[in-house]
Amino acid sequence: MSFLSPPFPPLWRLFLVAITGLFVACSTAPGDLSAPTQYWSVERGEWLTPAAVAAAVTEADYLLLGEIHDNASHHRGQADLLRRFPGDDVAVGFEQLDSTQAPGLERAQASDEPLAVMPEAVAWADAGWPPWTLYEPVFAAALEAGHDLVALSFPRREAFAVAGNGFPAVLPDEALAVLAPDTLLDTAAQATLEQELADAHCGKLPAAMLPAMATVQVARDAHMAWRQVNAGERGVLVLGAGHARRDRAVPRFLERLRPEAKIAVVVFVERRPDAIFPADYPEAQPGFADFVAVTDAAERPDPCAGIAES
Repeated sequence: MSFLSPPFPPLWRLFLVAITGLFVACSTAPGDLSAPTQYWSVERGEWLTPAAVAAAVTEADYLLLGEIHDNASHHRGQADLLRRFPGDDVAVGFEQLDSTQAPGLERAQASDEPLAVMPEAVAWADAGWPPWTLYEPVFAAALEAGHDLVALSFPRREAFAVAGNGFPAVLPDEALAVLAPDTLLDTAAQATLEQELADAHCGKLPAAMLPAMATVQVARDAHMAWRQVNAGERGVLVLGAGHARRDRAVPRFLERLRPEAKIAVVVFVERRPDAIFPADYPEAQPGFADFVAVTDAAERPDPCAGIAES
């Protein structure tokens, strides 16, 4: 049965449209912000080369590579850092893959040509993400290094269960006991997240929908952290920038699961014409990420036009 068909009432149909968009939809002298990709160290307050960033994160147990999903430059940058990340015990987790795709992922990895069969094995074209060609460099880098690939997400249809029944809908009791996702956000952080969700959907969502969407967002963060930690003691996570942020997302849950683990966050953002200094990017503020990679913006239609039509 289609999830856009009755018996779901209009609010829940709108919720599905919104949550799908959410899954697929971030004072010093300036550096060369016209360069294809520039890496800013938040702690050091200076521009670094890709090699220097790669060297800085080599000791991390978990490296998070935050992206804007439809930006090819972000995926090329992720692939470059992934190739430079050392170790043969690394599990590469993908937000873009969920538990229903895990069997296909395993079959592809066991084949003689894993990269060639991967998109069909995981039914990528039906999953609602940007074209496979954008993500192929990241998968190629992971497979070439011999890393295990891990599906981090729960299926989108389970967002309804989370919205109605909370975190137990997608997390076992043993995970809930450690993750405690209901304690992640204080009142101010909850309000900020809800406002960001509203802004991301161009103010088109009913206010009554925002708390449920925030719950789903936190559930996804907790679920991805749980899956990654259970996949191994070292890993690289490929995920949206909002899920990678240190102050309110997957890193917080990784810390709860493994307090001793070293975590590094690189967030890719798009160059803005009004941004003169690195500090003009919210992602470059302390507490969001360790490194911010500034790239050219991807060409895309007005996202608000699509939401208005929905």
